[in-house]
Amino acid sequence: KHDVPVSLAMLQLWSSFGTAHHNCPNGIHRGACLLDSSWQSVALIGLLAVSHFNQRDSRFVPAFNSSLVRACDKRLSLKGPVDVGGDAIETLQQIADLKKDVAGLPDIFIGPLTSDASLGVVALAGLPLATIISYWPSSPEASLSSRYPRFMRTIPSDNDLALAVCSFWEHEMQFEAAAVINSNDAKGERYKQALQRYCLEDVYMDLRSFAFEIGSPEGIEEAVKAFGQTGINIAL
Repeated sequence: KHDVPVSLAMLQLWSSFGTAHHNCPNGIHRGACLLDSSWQSVALIGLLAVSHFNQRDSRFVPAFNSSLVRACDKRLSLKGPVDVGGDAIETLQQIADLKKDVAGLPDIFIGPLTSDASLGVVALAGLPLATIISYWPSSPEASLSSRYPRFMRTIPSDNDLALAVCSFWEHEMQFEAAAVINSNDAKGERYKQALQRYCLEDVYMDLRSFAFEIGSPEGIEEAVKAFGQTGINIAL
């Protein structure tokens, strides 16, 4: 029997506060634009995963019916999912609402989280009652186990990715120059800076950068045109 309950709060993203209402072909949810079905499917997959784990159903995840999982006495109970709306303040408010009921506080928070919201939410992992597992935030700061001892993620940090990319470019491909075309938000700038640090300082490549504003087709076009004028044929 799987009798030991573990409560989860899923921080999902299926709407966006950053989009004007007249540009919302999928409708409005709690004052935010509904994202397309690809985002909504992620939330649904999370619900299905909880159900299949509890049933030890291995149709999509063979490990759910492994001897190790069958021997596990845990049963997941879902508090949520919580739509964070792609907004840092909204994300923190949603979590604050969950924390008002201390007795009913989830054992585990599961992402995803936007880049801007990630560190604010990850800070909750420094509290003794909050464990966070996420597949979204890539900030190197979140790797500080002394500050966030109860935070775990399933993706590498920006620093680890940048080091791997720069090493691959130099040692495997023997590239001498490359470019990064990045969004000018916190995540894009953070990743660009990590690439500059490793590609320029560690492997001594010629690395150019071209930023664009998210949601601006003109900005993307200008960044790509500027890249095209460099003569470099490698871009990330």
